[in-house]
Amino acid sequence: MPVEKLKTLVCASIAAIVILSAVPAFAALVVYDFEDLAGPIAPMPDPYQDLIDWENGSSWFHYDFAQSPYNPHSGTVRISSETADTTPSWQFLTPVIFEGAWFAGHLFATVEYHLFNASGILLHVSPVYAPSEVPAFFATGYTGTVSRVEIHTPHPGHWVLDDLTFTVPEEPPPPPVMR
Repeated sequence: MPVEKLKTLVCASIAAIVILSAVPAFAALVVYDFEDLAGPIAPMPDPYQDLIDWENGSSWFHYDFAQSPYNPHSGTVRISSETADTTPSWQFLTPVIFEGAWFAGHLFATVEYHLFNASGILLHVSPVYAPSEVPAFFATGYTGTVSRVEIHTPHPGHWVLDDLTFTVPEEPPPPPVMR
């Protein structure tokens, strides 16, 4: 093989390896349905599943008894925030791609996501969503990684969420060592 062709092939192979190593691989989609928290109304455990810090457990709670229009999407357990907190939030302890969650509640209790990185920089604000008594998925509309999620609402305590959905990026493989 001529030297020039060999150089071109080697350069193209190295470029492909570098490009592929820069593209993150993703684990399977994760859905927290909160069914492990069945029982009477109680604050959210902090951290939850070793991944979510619920504002030190001060604002968020879970419950599993019937209460329309606050219907869960799956199972019986769902979570909500206290009625005084107009920006309930949580921190992912490792950055994730937050897909969204299922919401139910009163139509007037609109919500929107504000998504932040680990440095506290606002990355995305979702459109406003109005829940109903029939749970529906409210997607974030953002595909990058986030560390903090705030829910902005003029009517806290008048909605619930269930089936929190996200993807945890895997660590990319180390780049190849060139010798």
